[in-house]
Amino acid sequence: MDPLAEYAIDLGTERVPYVLVIPRVMEQGQPVDASNEVSIYGEDRAKLQVAAKQVTALLRDIQGTRSVRHNLGQGIPTVRFSVDDAIAGRHQLSRDHVAKDLPGQPRGLPAGWFRQADDPVPIVVRSGEGEQVPFAKLGTLDASRPGGAPVPLGKLAQFAPEWLPAVIHHFNGERMVTVSAGLNGENSFDKILAVLNRQMKATEFPENIFQIVGALLFPETTKYLSLKRKFMQFSVLLGCFMHRLSSCFLERGLVRLPDTHVTRANS
Repeated sequence: MDPLAEYAIDLGTERVPYVLVIPRVMEQGQPVDASNEVSIYGEDRAKLQVAAKQVTALLRDIQGTRSVRHNLGQGIPTVRFSVDDAIAGRHQLSRDHVAKDLPGQPRGLPAGWFRQADDPVPIVVRSGEGEQVPFAKLGTLDASRPGGAPVPLGKLAQFAPEWLPAVIHHFNGERMVTVSAGLNGENSFDKILAVLNRQMKATEFPENIFQIVGALLFPETTKYLSLKRKFMQFSVLLGCFMHRLSSCFLERGLVRLPDTHVTRANS
């Protein structure tokens, strides 16, 4: 590895442990994210995550790879609220009321604007904790009721934390995760993929998950073949349309063929 790339990786790992430093060589042509790519397809996010970690571990163990990562991400911490429609109805409330009132209390209700120079600052009215409301106190937030006293959210809904995907990648209508790795030293793309293929055949992956090894060229190849197929279909349809159009013109006499004269040469 280039000494400058080694220094950048070591410095990034030391200063910012949660950031992955990916050194790349300046090159011409279409930009490529990584030298080695494996595409993993499936509908179950949990199974995709397991398979992505398995392939990532396999690539990291292969000598000659560096900067191994996947694009699934850790996700976003989310709180899901399940409103009981029957209880909410007895308080003259609905899911729509709860959904509109819930963000207003931690984030605040708009009360005006404070203008300083060219940057207006919104003025909001909210609780003292604001957006830092502890998870255990979410049930104490109030849902306003028209013409009555507010109702604590804990009486109307149940809430639980969960992780949702930050980004969902799709290809051909299916969820996809890409595991990428760079090359270290004089190692070649073919050697790395040959070793990876042998290791993946000996690894048990989750059900309904399939992988495409060496997906570096796969999307472009598929896109080219799809474009070629559509062009051929369009050409056939255009030819049929033009043939039918000329036949209609001939039947209606809109197009007149030129008269042909046959002359016989004197022997």
